[in-house]
Amino acid sequence: MLLLSWTIYGHFHRDSLESQIETYRVVQHPADRFDSALFDEIRSVDDAVAYIRARGPYRNETALLQATYELVRTRFLHLVYPKHDFVTNPYLSLLHRLFPERTYDTMAPADVKLRHSAGVSCGGAATTFVEIYRALGGRAQFITYMGPPGHQVAEAIADDRAWFIDADLEVIAPFAAIEFAFRSDRIARYYSHRSAEEIEVYEKVFRQRPIPFGFDGPPSGSPRGYAFQQALESAKFALPVVRGVGFFGLRRWGGRDRSGAQSAKS
Repeated sequence: MLLLSWTIYGHFHRDSLESQIETYRVVQHPADRFDSALFDEIRSVDDAVAYIRARGPYRNETALLQATYELVRTRFLHLVYPKHDFVTNPYLSLLHRLFPERTYDTMAPADVKLRHSAGVSCGGAATTFVEIYRALGGRAQFITYMGPPGHQVAEAIADDRAWFIDADLEVIAPFAAIEFAFRSDRIARYYSHRSAEEIEVYEKVFRQRPIPFGFDGPPSGSPRGYAFQQALESAKFALPVVRGVGFFGLRRWGGRDRSGAQSAKS
């Protein structure tokens, strides 16, 4: 019962915004936008879908895509790498302690990040955009640039046109990811809100060929870790229940066995 209570509490737990800013040592970029009201309101993909739909109707798919992008870019503090601890997920936290070279404790699915975290990484922003836009009926895929330096973005289709989505660095552009690669003019134009030093880094990123994960593929750059965490989201409740039923069942069976043995002896 203690483990089940802990699991349920941790599933819904989130540290305050102030605590997360201090924990992750967040230094917000002057160009980034963050809406603390969205941090309070949007705690799942379903919440995000309801929020976006409530502000419709949208005149076309492009308007819906823009609304999804705006929500994701302003819902999170940027350049943050949220991880589980023994409160939010004792199982993943324990796995990470046993295998510290693995990133078991990274928050992978969008629902997990939205439920617990105020901050997100580039890959997390891309994953969240893909999941929300797909839930709205749109087509989107995860894109990675392997690096170094590495980076992750999303690509979406709206009104038969491809869109480049970098919700972490707050960039949206009307062309495919491959059309963005190797184009210094586009990088300078769409990342003009970043510093010259940052743009130099992005130019190195986009000299690499983007690797798409497919419009029907996994919404994350770590498919196995993502699938494992998705499965654990349900299984983590079953683990303490099964253990508890087994424990009390054994005790009950053991009590009956002793009682029967005593009765036979008498």
